[in-house]
Amino acid sequence: MVRKIKRGKIINRVRPKSDRAKLRESGDWPLLECLVSETWQEPVAITQMMIARRSPKGEIAIGVFLIDLGCLGMKDAFGRIVPSRRAYRQEVKRLSTHQEMVRIDLDLAAKIIQEAIAYARELGFEPHRDYHQAKHVIGDAHPENCATPIPLGKDGKPFYFAGPYDDVDRIMKTLTRKLGLDGFTYVVPLSEDVEFFQPNDG
Repeated sequence: MVRKIKRGKIINRVRPKSDRAKLRESGDWPLLECLVSETWQEPVAITQMMIARRSPKGEIAIGVFLIDLGCLGMKDAFGRIVPSRRAYRQEVKRLSTHQEMVRIDLDLAAKIIQEAIAYARELGFEPHRDYHQAKHVIGDAHPENCATPIPLGKDGKPFYFAGPYDDVDRIMKTLTRKLGLDGFTYVVPLSEDVEFFQPNDG
């Protein structure tokens, strides 16, 4: 709280809440919508997800999640406060540039996140550090009420498809220690200088 003296009077002014504080409260705001990649059930696709909630003042909290259902779980995430629906639509447009997005129920969205993280943890991978800030928008979801099965791995095994920013060596060593080379399938670059990929069909 800021205290300011004006003409002999003390005026108390409430300091505006930070975006971080608003994100922590956002789980109590009314849900605006949940969006997910149209191809989220395909085993080789990286899933994009956005959960949005609108405050009584019109601000919108968004949580954006990049999810690997193959083995890595929560690869990336961020939370953000945008000032209006117009700004929010710009965020949706940006997200839809790479993958077509469709609406889903909040409980399904929470179940996808929950099961992806649990599966990855069993394999030795923790969610991205920024997930803990973005997760507040999930709020009052009840993933246990959702009957939709979540596809994890591929053909009954963890599946790793190397991304351009992955620490491939670390991930491969983690999976190999946990499962052995025959315990998972993967597609990884032959070397850092070669753009071809070496597939392993298990």
